[in-house]
Amino acid sequence: MICDELDDIVRTVLQAGQQRRIGFSVQQVNSVKAHHEVLYSECLARLVKVDGTVVTASEFMPALEASRYAPNLDRHMLNLAVELLSNKASGPLGCNISTLKMMGEGG
Repeated sequence: MICDELDDIVRTVLQAGQQRRIGFSVQQVNSVKAHHEVLYSECLARLVKVDGTVVTASEFMPALEASRYAPNLDRHMLNLAVELLSNKASGPLGCNISTLKMMGEGG
């Protein structure tokens, strides 16, 4: 990924965060042994472009991780998950957290 492309992606994500255009979809994670048993729901990051196009995390996370901005998204996603849990009864939620944050390297 070239530097200009990386910068454009990071700038787009940061702007989307400021404009409240980053959210998540919730996908159930089921037990392997009992397929009907929902273990928890995974929060999958989504960015909505100005034109309404939805972008999945796989399209912007590599740029955020390379530029060390991934922990910013982590905090945003955790805040959204807590907000969802406080506003309605829900089962357990899972959120992926950047390895940078886990290793103490992120903001």
